[in-house]
Amino acid sequence: MKLNDLSMEQIAKAAVIGKIKEKYNIKEEDLTALIEAVLYVNDLGDSSGKILFRPYRGDLAEAMSHVKSIRNREDLLSLMRKELKPYKVDVRDDLLKIAYYYHDDRMDWDTYIVTLEGYGIYGFTNGPL
Repeated sequence: MKLNDLSMEQIAKAAVIGKIKEKYNIKEEDLTALIEAVLYVNDLGDSSGKILFRPYRGDLAEAMSHVKSIRNREDLLSLMRKELKPYKVDVRDDLLKIAYYYHDDRMDWDTYIVTLEGYGIYGFTNGPL
């Protein structure tokens, strides 16, 4: 395959993958999934001031593939109640903690950690609620 046969998007993606792979020693397939997830999240944009939530997963690419857009704390509680119902976890506002965690350069997020007392880490948001 010649360089002329590739689209600008493919060339840019390959360049980004090469640089990140070299710096962070991440497998190419994981990096490709992460880039696609970040592009998807960027497409969600800052529409109507919504916050982005990603569940806690061992793998960032997997977590980013499950990003949800929420408006407020009640949206998050509703999502948690729905997802944790089969496990009979008590989901109440007074048990929910959201605190600044760190700035994640991989997605350019000011990351907030979401924890639920009696459960542990539930996920992360890109802003306070």
